[in-house]
Amino acid sequence: MAAVNLSELGTRWRAPGHSLEALWRRLLLKDDWIADRDAFTAAVERVNRDLAESLLAAPYDGGIESERAVSGFTRKWIEHLRTAIVVEDQPHVRSGNVRLNQQAWHEVKVLKFVHTHFVLDRPELGQDQRGQARMVEGLALGFEDWLSDPVDAARAPRRLTEWVDEATEAGFELRRSRPELLSGDTSDAGLVRQGRARAILDYVSSFSDQQAVATYWALSGGTSDD
Repeated sequence: MAAVNLSELGTRWRAPGHSLEALWRRLLLKDDWIADRDAFTAAVERVNRDLAESLLAAPYDGGIESERAVSGFTRKWIEHLRTAIVVEDQPHVRSGNVRLNQQAWHEVKVLKFVHTHFVLDRPELGQDQRGQARMVEGLALGFEDWLSDPVDAARAPRRLTEWVDEATEAGFELRRSRPELLSGDTSDAGLVRQGRARAILDYVSSFSDQQAVATYWALSGGTSDD
């Protein structure tokens, strides 16, 4: 499979092993500072073994035993990842002072792949997900429009405006102390735009499902019953 290019792997993602190989290629391309083939292979084997022996050992039927299996799987992995935390005085530019060790980093990538491939990407969820994506987009654009309104910007939610100030200040501080970490337009105006965008995304991400629906309809001038 090494001779197959990444774009071709993407078109054949349903074939056994192709999606995992595509995942490995993307990890290597984006995070070659930590990506390791042996660690990736070991991560695939561990996640596969844990899923088969615990979570998927019996069909999920919503009963007590099924819920216990899910809880047990979750607790086990939380404890495992907790013990895999490492602290570095001089982290890589794409990392931070606190991160997971190399093996656990690969395991998290594989767990996320399983969740995306077998849960989020299920065709029967497509319609709802597209609707939810439009709602999130509408919220982000709605708040951007509000903050850009020279007359009404002062009435935007206080928490949002405070986050905009904090994110913008953090951008300017980063330009002073670690300019190599910044990307895009790093002019004063560019950092202001980046700070606003970051704050809006964080603000929208903080909503519960019910809050997102209610806020979306309020911003768009309708009601959730329309």
